[in-house]
Amino acid sequence: MGRIKSIALLQKGKQIGFEEIREKNNVKIYFCVAVQKWEGKYKIYQMELEEDKFSLFFEGLAEETEKIIQVDTIEKVLHYFDKVLHIDIEKLHPLKGQKIFYPEF
Repeated sequence: MGRIKSIALLQKGKQIGFEEIREKNNVKIYFCVAVQKWEGKYKIYQMELEEDKFSLFFEGLAEETEKIIQVDTIEKVLHYFDKVLHIDIEKLHPLKGQKIFYPEF
């Protein structure tokens, strides 16, 4: 999906997200990020979980690292993705039928 389309979806209040398996300190990590405009602010959610503990997570037996930040403008969203997460916003896609996070929290 293109950058312009991603921005348009965000401005309409749609949640877009991305997930992948990454390697961090020689450990495979499930990484997930999503962003949504909610009540005039953009909320960015990110979560990391060691891949070998993924099944335990759903049983409440593994801890993940979650982070939610809030920014005021689409420019700050793009900056965060480019400079902090090093992810092109084009990688994110609309989530059909489910959300990665609930922005009201």
